[in-house]
Amino acid sequence: MFTILLQPFPSQKNLKQTVAMGFIAGLFVFAVFYFIKPFGLQEYGNAKVAQIGLQYALVTIFISLAITLLMPYLFPRLFNEKHWKVWYEIIFLLVLILVIAMGNVLLTGYVFKVKLTTTFVFAIIKYTLAIGITPILLSVLLKQQSLLSKYSKEAKQIEEILVAPPVETKKEVVEEKIEEQYIPETIQLATIIIKGTNAIEKLELISNQFLYAEASDNYTTIHYIENELLQKALFRLPIKNLEAQTNIQETIFRCHKSFLVNLTQVAHISGNAQGYKLHLQNSTVEIPVSRTLNATIKEKFGSLRNNVA
Repeated sequence: MFTILLQPFPSQKNLKQTVAMGFIAGLFVFAVFYFIKPFGLQEYGNAKVAQIGLQYALVTIFISLAITLLMPYLFPRLFNEKHWKVWYEIIFLLVLILVIAMGNVLLTGYVFKVKLTTTFVFAIIKYTLAIGITPILLSVLLKQQSLLSKYSKEAKQIEEILVAPPVETKKEVVEEKIEEQYIPETIQLATIIIKGTNAIEKLELISNQFLYAEASDNYTTIHYIENELLQKALFRLPIKNLEAQTNIQETIFRCHKSFLVNLTQVAHISGNAQGYKLHLQNSTVEIPVSRTLNATIKEKFGSLRNNVA
């Protein structure tokens, strides 16, 4: 159980999914009020119950959207998917329902003229946790296993069409001397000239020397091969600008918002709950693939194989 809690989990949700989840939560709250009629609402007519239920639903929707959308924006490092784990997601969802509960406590005090004593507030928190923790645990764990199975299976299918034969990714420190690189004969190599924002930042490479690049804010670290050794260079250069400078070589692909990768260097592809991970022949770094690019990268590998056929 403890091992599962430390497994990777997707932290980034698209806007459509976030809005849908917020409205589903609000609809659930409205249904509870309208059909179960807690807090003695049986004494009210359906119209009044619907009005009260709508107020609680709106509070739920507003808080859900505010926290889910604003927190990753305000604390990007905390919500960086690279470090997001199953237990992070569980804690985040528990905090979310607690904040929703507190919002509804305040609304309860306003609607029903209830005095908000410390005892009352802590009772709400206790009941919220008691009710919420089981479904949250089950939903997160089931989702993690479902995504793990899905992406692992798809990764194996994609690996079958890799140009380079699969090799086991080494976890130990990479030897200074690189392995021999496999380049399909039909792939035309190009000279890439990379220029940073500063005039003195310039790097000229043959495209098969390029391994991958990783962005951090307005800086990008370029990893490459020179004289059979692994090298890296830090440029003041947004990755979108680097992408534009390397797009003359079809094998260099932006597979993630923070990564460019040379597809001919990919030796193995794996999958976890966050999506696909690319393992390179000459690096121990796992390159993530944005989930929105799953189909695209499969096509890319297929195109490379066709060039060799």
